Amino acid sequence: MCDVIFSDRQAGQPVYLDMDDAVLSAVAARAGASAASTPTQQLVEAVRGTLILKSGPSDVFRGHLLRLERWRRAAATGGSAHIDIPPPPTVGLLALFTVAAEAMGSDTSYAVHAYYPRLSSLLEVETDTAKDRLSAAYRADAERLWKGLNDWLTATDGRYGVPTAYALTHRYIGLPLSQALVRAADRRHLSQMFRQYGLPPGSEVPPADMQRLLDAWMQQSPCPASNTLQALWQRPAAQERIAEVAALELLSWDSGTDSGVVGERSTRHSDVLLLAQLRRFPRPGLELSFLVRSSTGGAPDHLTVLGENESERQLEAMPLGGGLVRPRSAGDVDAQSLVEGVLQVSDPDSAVNGRRFPRRVVPLRRDEQANAFVECERVQLGEDLLLLVRDEGPLLREVQQLLSEIARPGYSVSTSFPGLPHGWALVTDLQVLANPRAEPTRTDLNALVALLSSQLSIAGGLRLPGNLRKWSSLHAPEVRAITQVEGELTLSLTRSQFESGEETVCQEWRSQRGVVVVDLADLGLDDGDYEITLAAGCRVLQRTVLRLRSSDTPDLYSWGAQRPLAHCLDQPSGVLAATPLERDVPDRVRGVMTYKSTERSEPLRSAAAPGAVWWTAPAPTPAPIAPILIAAPAPGSCVVTGAHRIQLPPSYGRATAKMMTGECTQCGLVKRYPTWLPRYGRRDREHDGITLDPTRLQNLPDAEAQPVSRDAVLDGLVHVGGGTAGSLERLVTQVDGSALAVSLFLRDLEVLGHVDVQRDTRSEMASWQAAPTCLAEVADGSFVLTGAWSARARDALQTLVERAGGELTVEDNGVGPTSWFVEGLLAEQLADLVIEGGLGDDLPSGATPHVVSDAASLMLSALPRLTDVERHLARVALPGARRVERFDLQSASWQAVLTAEAAGAYRLHAGFRSTHVFRSERDVDHGEAAIGTVHLVKHLEALRTGRPLIAHYPAKAYLAVPLGADLPGLYGRAAVLCSGRLPGQARKQKSRIYHEVPAAFATRLYELFASK
Repeated sequence: MCDVIFSDRQAGQPVYLDMDDAVLSAVAARAGASAASTPTQQLVEAVRGTLILKSGPSDVFRGHLLRLERWRRAAATGGSAHIDIPPPPTVGLLALFTVAAEAMGSDTSYAVHAYYPRLSSLLEVETDTAKDRLSAAYRADAERLWKGLNDWLTATDGRYGVPTAYALTHRYIGLPLSQALVRAADRRHLSQMFRQYGLPPGSEVPPADMQRLLDAWMQQSPCPASNTLQALWQRPAAQERIAEVAALELLSWDSGTDSGVVGERSTRHSDVLLLAQLRRFPRPGLELSFLVRSSTGGAPDHLTVLGENESERQLEAMPLGGGLVRPRSAGDVDAQSLVEGVLQVSDPDSAVNGRRFPRRVVPLRRDEQANAFVECERVQLGEDLLLLVRDEGPLLREVQQLLSEIARPGYSVSTSFPGLPHGWALVTDLQVLANPRAEPTRTDLNALVALLSSQLSIAGGLRLPGNLRKWSSLHAPEVRAITQVEGELTLSLTRSQFESGEETVCQEWRSQRGVVVVDLADLGLDDGDYEITLAAGCRVLQRTVLRLRSSDTPDLYSWGAQRPLAHCLDQPSGVLAATPLERDVPDRVRGVMTYKSTERSEPLRSAAAPGAVWWTAPAPTPAPIAPILIAAPAPGSCVVTGAHRIQLPPSYGRATAKMMTGECTQCGLVKRYPTWLPRYGRRDREHDGITLDPTRLQNLPDAEAQPVSRDAVLDGLVHVGGGTAGSLERLVTQVDGSALAVSLFLRDLEVLGHVDVQRDTRSEMASWQAAPTCLAEVADGSFVLTGAWSARARDALQTLVERAGGELTVEDNGVGPTSWFVEGLLAEQLADLVIEGGLGDDLPSGATPHVVSDAASLMLSALPRLTDVERHLARVALPGARRVERFDLQSASWQAVLTAEAAGAYRLHAGFRSTHVFRSERDVDHGEAAIGTVHLVKHLEALRTGRPLIAHYPAKAYLAVPLGADLPGLYGRAAVLCSGRLPGQARKQKSRIYHEVPAAFATRLYELFASK
């Protein structure tokens, strides 16, 4: 059964123990069951023999509970084999519970809500006493039994799917109903409803609000739902369960490949959305771009944008997963025209053909998949938001008045933010926690009215990539609970223990104001699984799961899926990037560990590095690149004036749904209206139970984005262990959303020896892996910690070192992760300590840390000459370019030239794509070029001219290179290993400084960069 239902194909997706006929037949075939009886009958017979039905309620499931308890103990002590634990021994029993729930949606033998009579009938329990005993036993043990399945799926890090067996109400029968009531085809169909109502992927919607939206969706003509789901919806008792399933599906929906909405659809959300990122490095600023959703789920290489005068311009596309793509560069399109123009984007190969109309009030929500703020139809309660507002007439003042009523204190309004288009205002640190007391009269303000009445959201913190939703315990998120229902609001936090299956209430918060905001970072929570429950009075409104992880609790599925990466030096190009280690390569580097079979014997030019920098000539001012200008709408357009013409659907008598949707006939703006008639000119809000206290948000703590430390990001990378470029970017962009920040942080991780990176043919990151855990000796005799160190292992090391008379010290690297050093011990002492201390038990890899003596010199001695690297670079035909820049050595800067016909290092601009190439004299003769990183091509040009971009100051042990010309690949890692610290900057000398570099190391490095 588990082989059929739970597989790697379900990784990261909701998985259901849905025992329909097809699944049961597949299970029976795999089990080799006979055809003498139906699969359902055989399942019942197999399970019935394991139950004690003729004793008291505590004995009915006793055998299963005992086996479940033994399974938990064995799994909890599995150590590194935790990922391979078998499923709980209760899956067959749970499947039978689901079969009974399946019947509630089809047969008419019992009342639609009668679960226990159907379960008794399946098990052939006939007497009233036995039936009562069975139902009592189920109520006593159901939650423990179902929790075993949820805990297994969580413990295996979502490898076999994301758990779904939760019940908001009807605690006991709601569990099997969550698995059986809505079939797989109908669950996939729900994406149409999500799109229609502008529900963002991955958002949390309370089932009560989801039920209201589903009801409006079902009442459309023609109904977009299947006949089966329509019939099920007619049963009031089933609606709440369907809403719970829909809410769970939305949480895992990635908006990728699904069909368009049947019937009514908003052009606002068809394909193109505004995207914004807040940049912190090198200075604060706003970056605006756009996001495109491919209806086929494909990832186009290019996007065609319609500019002014109907001109078509091509942009290079960057896939984000889930059918989402964006331009690779944020500066491709003029920001002013982007927000004010009619943006039309197309790509025939991927079926992208959409447009975005400008809006005068643009809410953008934080989107984890896009790693940015993405435009949404309207705000959702409790989410982190940005808001763009056109600063004209009374609009901005009206928006500020509305925000003073509905937003959490602490937001900021700016009209002069760097990167903000002229005539616009930007609202940052915005969280909407209430709906206005009166419906806004201006249509533009409709975007600030939340569609939902209650919300329990987990926001902020450091979100970790993986199959499961989880956060770093080093930077825990904030919980925001909002309800507009009268009465006391209760928020509770409960922790679940895997080994015992027990749950412990950690803390509760109560409020009479309808709002609770809790910063979990203040609680100092340990790694683990928590459940957060929002209740109003005695009624549970919403539940959600909070998973906190760190390097101490690694994602073993992700770690187990990694193939070792190494810089294989049998090819000189291995100095630039790692590749999967699929064979025994004698000469290789992993992290800071250098393996070499023989000493290199290439003849080197005997020369010492110059004692001062020489690349200080003034650099010319670069000519700006003209971005694409988007055509503006007509002056009288509704998107300019705000006078929208809303068309409502025709009425056929009495309304059957609680809401109706109108759409502007010109721009597609969506507005929703209630279908009830107002009483005395306005809705009776007191009767509706909505709290109207205007002061309920005043005493909340101010909204303030807490910066994520780079140490927390490194800890998160150790938790994950490795993965695609996207997984690393999802972590790093939570520190700073700019592409430059991601590139710089990746460089820091590489040169510090914390990660190894595999690159594609364009020298861009394809995948990454946490490097082996090591203690590398630096020039002053101390040992720097590199690679995949967990916090627990580092603490254990500190204890061992201090007992031996040494010390563990810390050095701040500024914008980079902290460096840790062991001082006062010799290499032999340290090696004995890590072995005897059993540090491998506290590390994700399970391996004992390596102690590497004289790590920098050892690595440098294994590296090839730069000329050998250049000769082994792959050549391509010289790419075409609209604009060409050549690297000038004297000023260490790019300078515009007409062509790339001569030998040299070039930056080629093809449209809005930049490629760095190097051309030797031979390349010029053959019409070819070598593609490389920006750092590499600069040093290759210096090699060609015989003057390496390296200087050394012996008195200070500084090694200098030009800013923007860092030592490429392993050359830079070896130089950083001299001190274990990131390079600094000397801006007056236009140089990047490597610390504590001995003269012998500098001479050897200079020879490698000078010898031909």
